[in-house]
Amino acid sequence: FDESLNVGDNPTNSRGSESFSLEQIQSDLLDESESVRGHALIKLARGIRRKNKQLLDEITTCPTIMRVVLKQVADSDSYVYLAAINALAELAYWKQQFFDDMVEFFLDPTEKLKSILEFDMDNLREEEKETYLLIQRVKIGEAIAKANKNL
Repeated sequence: FDESLNVGDNPTNSRGSESFSLEQIQSDLLDESESVRGHALIKLARGIRRKNKQLLDEITTCPTIMRVVLKQVADSDSYVYLAAINALAELAYWKQQFFDDMVEFFLDPTEKLKSILEFDMDNLREEEKETYLLIQRVKIGEAIAKANKNL
């Protein structure tokens, strides 16, 4: 038994609820490691689902989190993009604004992706571009379906 740890050192309190900080989540989403980004997205979704007041207040004052999560949906790693799909579904279920943003993305993924991603899709061959856009659209469609299922 290690007595060197203080109660305050643990990120969970006695009831087992995590501490949710949008700043920490956003910082983790910039990490190169897929596992760190995926965990940040899981934590974001969990905080929204549990209606963590601190996190919801921070999201309300910083709605750009939607753009950050959409960027993660385009990731090629399944751990990251599946966690991002779940985070999007939680955002959309929580607030109509985020649901509307997802529908807009679904209807016109080309323009939304150009504004979110660093690379230029115009450099892709037409066939590659169509496939890439279809894949992103399917991912967003899954998030829309998950949000609707929860209604």
